Amino acid sequence: MSTESIWMSVPKGDLDRMQNQETTRSRFKQKAPLSDHLSMVLIFDAWKEQMRQVSFKGTLGWCTQNCLQHRALIMARDIYQQLK
Repeated sequence: MSTESIWMSVPKGDLDRMQNQETTRSRFKQKAPLSDHLSMVLIFDAWKEQMRQVSFKGTLGWCTQNCLQHRALIMARDIYQQLK
């Protein structure tokens, strides 16, 4: 089973967004330094928490701010619900 990347593609010339994406990656990586899988689980959990706090539509802004693909997280949620 595969899905698209949760990370937004950032144009090479956009240094601000590249730096923002790297900061976000390192922030989640610090919590699970030895596992990309656990980092993604932490991102998914943080996204679900945002959904509880604001709203489903409010998570779109959170994803954009953290350089994450909203659509990929929705797909991950759908797969999670199927496996439950």
